[in-house]
Amino acid sequence: HSHARTGDVAAHPLLGARLHSPALNGSVFESRLSISWPPFLDHHRIFGVALLPSPVYLEMALAAANEALGAGKWLIEGLAIQEACVLPESGERVVQVTLTQEEGGARVQFFSRAEEDNEWTLHATCRVTRAAEPSVAAPPDLAAIQARCAERLDAGDFYARLREMGLEFGEGFRGLTQIWRRDGEALGLVELPQGLMADFHRYGFHPALLDACFHLLGAPMRAGGQSPFLLVGMDHFAIHAEPAMRLWNHTLLRPGWESGGGTSFC
Repeated sequence: HSHARTGDVAAHPLLGARLHSPALNGSVFESRLSISWPPFLDHHRIFGVALLPSPVYLEMALAAANEALGAGKWLIEGLAIQEACVLPESGERVVQVTLTQEEGGARVQFFSRAEEDNEWTLHATCRVTRAAEPSVAAPPDLAAIQARCAERLDAGDFYARLREMGLEFGEGFRGLTQIWRRDGEALGLVELPQGLMADFHRYGFHPALLDACFHLLGAPMRAGGQSPFLLVGMDHFAIHAEPAMRLWNHTLLRPGWESGGGTSFC
């Protein structure tokens, strides 16, 4: 480690500082995350344990690509979360994001270790490539979707039911405010909680806002078929327009969703 030094700390609160060393292959960023930094991470708990939310990996991958490869629109492919990253109740978790260039893009890996431990754990991998400009599509017909999804769910009751299943979302992660559903499809209104608005501009897509979009995946499941679920992979993810603090999320379950699979459009 004698050659390693940190450059200027990146403006991004999750990515941290870029490390520079002749021993490093590719680009490496290091940060220290905890239940107190960024503070909203303490609001994401599964069966009482603070876990790094899946949107954090997406946000860090996009931020790393912008820093190392140049700003632009990026497509994330093949996100696979292999082992959850548990945040300690005291102290910090040292997190590194490595980005290795390869033909057509780069491979991204996410590692962490405890402060007092030198053993690194690989948590997730994905690939980033330049996103093609999307064809301009007509905006979704929200009225038609609402008409199809005629059953209205109370957001408070929805989060209470998720909590009974062990998915404990604190104030910073309860962004789903209105829900319409039917079996296989749902529409939700998602709003960034007021306490997170001051730092909204520091993120490409605030992880708490994006996580609230993923919460809607539970709504289209048939009654009685709900069980705790965690996002462990994603085929494609891209941001085509700058997210607002308030947005609509349209979710469709693919055929055979019981074995994993859904599509979400914000």
